[in-house]
Amino acid sequence: MKINPTTLSWTAPTTNVDGSPIDYELEYEVGIEPKDVEAEVGYYKPIATIPGQLRANERYEAPISELPLEYGENTIALRSFKKAVPELVSQWSDPVTFMLQPVPERPLELRVT
Repeated sequence: MKINPTTLSWTAPTTNVDGSPIDYELEYEVGIEPKDVEAEVGYYKPIATIPGQLRANERYEAPISELPLEYGENTIALRSFKKAVPELVSQWSDPVTFMLQPVPERPLELRVT
């Protein structure tokens, strides 16, 4: 399992569910799988809307540090929606799971005597 990843990256969809091309601007929403046992499998609670930045390799990227996540294991998924009509939203992507752990500060006042 990946520990302290820095970047979320994905490939944008190019077609609608009916097969027609996407000719409008998309935005993306991140959802987190609730940690309580009673949550429905495959349910993700929306936690952030992110404007992905397209990179040269045709992948979108966003910094994980801007997501409101807690330390420990996190399972997230992504979905796209039409920017002009946010109610038109896709299904969730396949989830990814990773760990966020605190990292200690560097040692201070290193000396040789």
